[in-house]
Amino acid sequence: MSKKNRPTVNQHIVPQIYLKNFATKNSRSKYQIIVLSKRKKIKSRIDTINNVGYIKNFYTVDGETDEEKTAWETFYAKTVEPLYSYGVNNLIAKTILSAKDEVIDKDEKLILSKIIVAQWLRVPNFINKQVAKAECQLLRFKRKLIHDFIEIDQPKNVNLMKNWQPNSLMSKNFVLAIINDEDRLNKFASILTNKVWAIYYNPYYNTMPFITCDNPIITYNTQNKSFNRDINGLGRQETTFVFPLASQIAVQVFSEVYSNYLNPIDGKRFFLTEKDVNFIFTINEAIYQNANREVYLPLNMRRVLSIVNSGTD
Repeated sequence: MSKKNRPTVNQHIVPQIYLKNFATKNSRSKYQIIVLSKRKKIKSRIDTINNVGYIKNFYTVDGETDEEKTAWETFYAKTVEPLYSYGVNNLIAKTILSAKDEVIDKDEKLILSKIIVAQWLRVPNFINKQVAKAECQLLRFKRKLIHDFIEIDQPKNVNLMKNWQPNSLMSKNFVLAIINDEDRLNKFASILTNKVWAIYYNPYYNTMPFITCDNPIITYNTQNKSFNRDINGLGRQETTFVFPLASQIAVQVFSEVYSNYLNPIDGKRFFLTEKDVNFIFTINEAIYQNANREVYLPLNMRRVLSIVNSGTD
């Protein structure tokens, strides 16, 4: 098999096309970004976006061929990630260049909603929990079949079932098939599309940019005042979503609790002011807490990090 046709091993849990919006192109046309590891406080490195935000074989499942094993990595690459080109990147351009404050319509919200739903569901802290649940369900199913075969006196089938062991790759395929079901994705995307949206332009991106991570969808529960994912969800009326799109752009999808009150602002761009610096900081803090392993910062934060690092040596 040629190198070109080999299945992808380093499977990105956040797309490189998304990370480009926080990165800087170097002299070799590679996009570089600052990587802050949650395992090493304050310590950071500069790396290219193809070297970050991935887990080896994370979307690989059970299968007879390489194509079957990497079917879900292919699904994300061919079905989800192209949405960023005419979804996220188009909104960034309109937010920066448009003379009008209304920068996103319902069709564009639907594209962004699909991106948010897919990204929310594809991350390790969600998939790993669902795989563990699926493994438990398969073991319960196994025990039930053994019991049923004993009841109808089929010892051969009893022995076959006792020797059968579901593996994690089988469970992962089961989970990915459910969460990436087209009807399911469209259902949740439709829910988000019909909510109130606001797009924020951060003029302080050179000194306090929006940052991102390998789990970049922030959720906030307006009733419990919590960012905890366990009490938030795609279909919950009280959940607000925040998604940084670039160092100077973020989008917020408001909870339905405030829909009637906020309808006049739907789809509009807002320029943040000095009064909103705490808002930017809160988003960045939530991004850090939300990260699976890594936080990503634009290169213009090198000086800030060097000052922080020198103070902790």
